[in-house]
Amino acid sequence: MYALVDSVDKEVSLFGKYLLRYTPELMEKEYLIANKYSLSAKEQLSTLEFLNGFVITENGFFYNQPELISSGYWSWKNLAHELPYDYWPPE
Repeated sequence: MYALVDSVDKEVSLFGKYLLRYTPELMEKEYLIANKYSLSAKEQLSTLEFLNGFVITENGFFYNQPELISSGYWSWKNLAHELPYDYWPPE
């Protein structure tokens, strides 16, 4: 699944599309309404599609970002993580 690239970086070699179900927490009401889901939904649903391998660094940054596509709740909830790694808003 992953290989050691150096002492702290990891190379992930997963391919394909995966459905993620997370049951400990419900999806936020705003997400359910915006996506026309039932307000009684019992789990968070997301998908990850791995087009190619990628490397995760010690601080959580990963290389080859276009090779990983996330959609569903995880994508909506983590929108801020989709900004460029070196992005700083104008003052």
